Amino acid sequence: MRILQLLPELKVGGVERGTVDLSDHLVKLGHDSAVISAGGQLVNLLSAHGAKHYELPIAKKNIRALSQINNLKKIYSNVGCFLFTVVIIKQCLNLSLSD
Repeated sequence: MRILQLLPELKVGGVERGTVDLSDHLVKLGHDSAVISAGGQLVNLLSAHGAKHYELPIAKKNIRALSQINNLKKIYSNVGCFLFTVVIIKQCLNLSLSD
């Protein structure tokens, strides 16, 4: 399975750490994992466990962020299919959404 996660930045924080940990777990299970973000301190951890990182300036909340749409489309096509994190967590942990 190919999984692509998208978040603003990979700085130190709960969501960011969870993204890296989930990516590491997915790679260990034999899946292809990729993350799109504006970069940050945790990018090296993605590379260390074999995930791919695509750096795009998506952390800013302004109209110029919309200019990244074509770049996002190119990455989606390169990675192939992608799943939302909630679906990935359900599959990895074998939980139902009602649990």
